[in-house]
Amino acid sequence: MIDKSEIITYGSVKNGVPHMTKKEEFLKSIVARFPEGVRFIWAVRPVFKKRSNPLNRYYWGVILDCFIRGYEESQGHEMSFEYVNRETGEILHIPMSKKDKFEYAHNTLKTLYNEGNSTTELTNSQCMDYQQLCREHIKFCFNIYVPLPNEPLEIF
Repeated sequence: MIDKSEIITYGSVKNGVPHMTKKEEFLKSIVARFPEGVRFIWAVRPVFKKRSNPLNRYYWGVILDCFIRGYEESQGHEMSFEYVNRETGEILHIPMSKKDKFEYAHNTLKTLYNEGNSTTELTNSQCMDYQQLCREHIKFCFNIYVPLPNEPLEIF
């Protein structure tokens, strides 16, 4: 558990050299928090294992695809940007790129889980909880069953 009063960044060792993520931001935070001459502790500890690549592929390949399919079926048209002519009230739909569709689906689902914060630091178990919530949301909103990883499916 991260203490809210801590200033934290993540790092790793690559080719025998330690590297920090967001190093400049981290160092500026330290200077802003601690006045001149105040002592503090630098601590390094191993962090949890991030979500696995198979879990990540399942999320981006299956869950988000089911969300996009359900969204488009419920709206009756392809996911798109909508522009309204203020004079006539006519709506113009400009189809989104595949990347934009996946980003929209991802942002919508992660807002449900953790108020829109990044999901990149989730552990495998947290990612599985998140994906369960996503499957339940898609089932409830679009009545689409999202298969579990490695689940055999029958096509009728």
